[in-house]
Amino acid sequence: MKAEKYSYRKNYGLLLMFFIVISGLYIFALFLSRNYTESHIKNEFTNRKSEIFDQTLVPFNDFFQNRIPEVSFYQGFLDSVQAGKYAYTILSSYPFVRETGFFDLQFNNDHNLNYGFIVNNLRIQPKTITFFTVSRSGLNKNTIRDRGQMGLHSEEINNIGVKLATY
Repeated sequence: MKAEKYSYRKNYGLLLMFFIVISGLYIFALFLSRNYTESHIKNEFTNRKSEIFDQTLVPFNDFFQNRIPEVSFYQGFLDSVQAGKYAYTILSSYPFVRETGFFDLQFNNDHNLNYGFIVNNLRIQPKTITFFTVSRSGLNKNTIRDRGQMGLHSEEINNIGVKLATY
């Protein structure tokens, strides 16, 4: 008895078409995955960009909403020592603040004075202007008592006077 022999014919054309179709599907899948990954990365970048922007604004919001209104807690009784402590905390905590100025103002109704801000009988004049800056050596304090040097800051003094007079 003769053993049966199983034989088949190789169809090279069919094998070639199979490899071409598989290669085409592979290239198509790579193209789709590249587009999907690219759009996913763009979306992730946009989301992170808004989160980073929000985190960047946190110190500014804290400064303007919490630290600046803190001055009103003193109700005008802020001497140069307390002003220095306050300025040091502000200047060391917030690097975008380079200088802090404090105006020691005097309110009176003396008609003989020729300087300051005058509304009706109210005269507002600066006694001293103190500027604080921070360097590596610590807190620097620059106090101006000379009326000539105060003239450089007269616009700020007038703005303060207008706000106080209209209050």
